Amino acid sequence: MQVVNMTMQSPPSLTRKILLSSEGFSPIPVIKILKTYYDWIPRNLSALPLTFNRSALVVGDTEILTFDGVLLRMPRSSCKVLLASVPDVVSVYMSHPQPSGAPEVTLQAGSTKAIIKPNMEVDVNGRQVHGRQTVGDVVIEVNPHYVTLVSPMLGVQLMKEERVVMVNASTWVFNHTRGLLGLYDNERANDRMMSNGRNASSLHDLVNSWQENPSCSTPQITPIDPTHVPVKESVLCDFLFFQMKPCMPVVSPKPFIQSCLIQSRPFEVAHSYQSFCRTQGVMFPLSIF
Repeated sequence: MQVVNMTMQSPPSLTRKILLSSEGFSPIPVIKILKTYYDWIPRNLSALPLTFNRSALVVGDTEILTFDGVLLRMPRSSCKVLLASVPDVVSVYMSHPQPSGAPEVTLQAGSTKAIIKPNMEVDVNGRQVHGRQTVGDVVIEVNPHYVTLVSPMLGVQLMKEERVVMVNASTWVFNHTRGLLGLYDNERANDRMMSNGRNASSLHDLVNSWQENPSCSTPQITPIDPTHVPVKESVLCDFLFFQMKPCMPVVSPKPFIQSCLIQSRPFEVAHSYQSFCRTQGVMFPLSIF
């Protein structure tokens, strides 16, 4: 009920008032309409249909594409940063226990806490899990190449070889997410909003505001200035990603291109994009890799 009431007006409020005010014009008794409504509402979160229709990405540990398509950056840091949450329902955090190592991702949904460790092992409520399992409202799938954690509101997938963290949002949480990945409200202008509701003046302030512990020291991070990218690297990245145009309507290349511009291994980044595209069902008639 709590989550459903976030996404639509419930009978005790606006809907009920409308129904009662129009009762004289309806051939169906209002009490029957309300009973049908309550019968339809799931008794618990796991009964909700899993309809994920928006994704946000963290590419190469630092390059972010928000739910609404804004390009941001975050530092590799041991500080736990809130990527996305539906307050009081589910949250997804990311940190780097070793700044040069792989990330650690945590999904907390109710009493279920699942942690994807940098070595791709998964602990759920302190117990290591393997294969496919369901704990509470969370479905866990573990294999050597990727780990998927799915709750009815948010899902997260960590892909080892592609170095991608993908957070998926359900249609039920439109305009109800909080965190570094944005509000998921189709408004790009507010995707630099800090946890206090104000727009951040810098990436450092934005990331710091979404840390689990605000006193944790946030490493400095600056926006990428395309004018400072060497021409050779810029042309090479443009060429590599031009070859993968079939995927661009499906997966935005923006965070991958940004990663390509700052990485010393552009072919590796481009291959990561191609590999990720294939996981999303995109086929390439020709491949440069």
